[in-house]
Amino acid sequence: MMKVTKVVLIIFTAFFAAFMGLTRVGAEIGVTKSEILVGGSLDLTGPAAFMGQGVLRGIKLYFAKVNAEGGIYGRKLTYIAEDDGYVVANAIANYKKLTLKHRVFCLLGSTGSVAVKALIPYLEEDKVPLIGPYGYTSAMFRPPHRYLFNIYSSCEEHGRILVDFAKEYLKLHQPKIGILAEDNEIGQDTIRGVRMQMAKYGWGDPVIELYKRSAIDFSSQVLRLKGKDVDILFFPVIMSHGAAILKECQKVGFQPYLFGAATMTDLTFLKIAGEAAFYGKGLRSFSTQVDVRENAPGAKEFLNALKKYDPENKNPNSFNLFGYGIAKVLCEGIKRAGKDLTREKLVEALETLKDYNTGIFAPITYGKNLRQGTDSARILKVDKAKKGFIVETGWLHPKD
Repeated sequence: MMKVTKVVLIIFTAFFAAFMGLTRVGAEIGVTKSEILVGGSLDLTGPAAFMGQGVLRGIKLYFAKVNAEGGIYGRKLTYIAEDDGYVVANAIANYKKLTLKHRVFCLLGSTGSVAVKALIPYLEEDKVPLIGPYGYTSAMFRPPHRYLFNIYSSCEEHGRILVDFAKEYLKLHQPKIGILAEDNEIGQDTIRGVRMQMAKYGWGDPVIELYKRSAIDFSSQVLRLKGKDVDILFFPVIMSHGAAILKECQKVGFQPYLFGAATMTDLTFLKIAGEAAFYGKGLRSFSTQVDVRENAPGAKEFLNALKKYDPENKNPNSFNLFGYGIAKVLCEGIKRAGKDLTREKLVEALETLKDYNTGIFAPITYGKNLRQGTDSARILKVDKAKKGFIVETGWLHPKD
């Protein structure tokens, strides 16, 4: 009986070892012979839910495309999303759930800069890569953090580009520039960038109005800005706040040059803002990617994938395209990392990207001490006749 038990134990041990050899590769968390498990904390039910849901759908679309083509080195990609409701504490809890319970290989995407900043110590301690957070604060890449790969330019750079645009395109001389923003990292980033470039041209200081995230009424801030004869108003805020600000400007007859954040380049925003988006001189917004319907290689690729793998999405938006784009960057890193995939190899592989062209974002470059993919942005302007946006500039870099 003892001999039989011993034989059974030996057979079981051999089978288990063989099974693990078939399914696990180098014992790397989230990687098996047939699958790579990726996760993310997104706002799926809170104030930025439209953004989070859009990013999620875009990520899943690109993963579906890659999986249909055989995966990467034979491994299929699976994405697990946890809802944080745009609450920082929830994002931290989701990080722990994704890394400890689901045991994902890496993180892809996020909703909001503040939550990402709060996650940085966890990423560094656990050595978990996060690629493509949706946020515009320079704190995500300055100083560079080994495991955090930002895709595009920050509000600091948008503020600098805005001042350059006012001088070179609008031909304004010493205009009064107002900033209406949330009192957080993005607001401070914006102030720093605008102030830096205004000082460069000897234009004095911006007029600043800040508010708390819970705000729903912006009448007092708009009236104060109007009373100070502001020529340009920049409001890098979430869509619902941006629409409310535009409506308040229209209500009180305030007609400066209006500049919104990249979140305001989606057609859904124009529906929320209504006629206020076309009021006065019309809204301009910063763009950090091509438009879904633009005649650009990345947009065409996205729409072709949509027909094949998500035909029910009849109204694709900019957040779908963003999710698709960041998934493309991650997959390029995984390919370059090689078959024996580890987190450290992924980090090193992403560092080899130089002017990598997704067809969606400006060319992306990373390096040993570079975690910002690009510092450029375009400016779009609303067009009432087209009921959408037109591209007003190419990719612009802040002038030194």
